[in-house]
Amino acid sequence: ANAPSSAAAMRRLDNERLYLKNQLMSEITIKTDLQENLQKITNELEEVKLKYKIECEEINEKYRTEKNKRENIEMEFKSSQNVSDAELKMKTDKINETKQGYLKARDQLRIEQVSVDQMRASNQRLTEEFQAAQEELLHTKDSIKSIISRHNSNMQ
Repeated sequence: ANAPSSAAAMRRLDNERLYLKNQLMSEITIKTDLQENLQKITNELEEVKLKYKIECEEINEKYRTEKNKRENIEMEFKSSQNVSDAELKMKTDKINETKQGYLKARDQLRIEQVSVDQMRASNQRLTEEFQAAQEELLHTKDSIKSIISRHNSNMQ
C-alpha cells in the first residue's frame, strides 16, 4: 500500500518539477526578450538623440549663415544708402538701382525669415519627438522592472 502511494507521490512531484522547470524556462525567455527589447529601444533612443543633435547643429549653422547674410545685406544697404545720399544730385539712376537692390534684399530677407521660422518649428517638433521617446523609454523600463520584480517574487 505504501509503494503505490509513494510512486504516485513521486509522479506528482516529478510532474510538479517539470511544470516548474517549464515555468522557469518561460520566465527566462520572457526576461531575455524584454532585455533585448530594452537594448533595441535604448539603441533607437541613442540614434534619435544623435539625429536630433545633428539636426540641431545643422539648423543652428543655417541660422548663423542666414543671420550673417542678413547682416551683410543690411551693411551693404547702409553703405549703398550713404553713397546714394552723397551723390544724390549726380547719380539719380544709381539711387534707383540701389532701391531695386534693397527691394530684392528685403524680399530675400523675408524668405530667409520664413525659412528660419520653419527650422524653428522643425526643431520644436524634434524636441517633442525626443521627449516622447524618453517617456516611452521610461515606461518600458518601468514595465521591465515590474516584470522582473514579479519574476523575482515568483522565484521566491
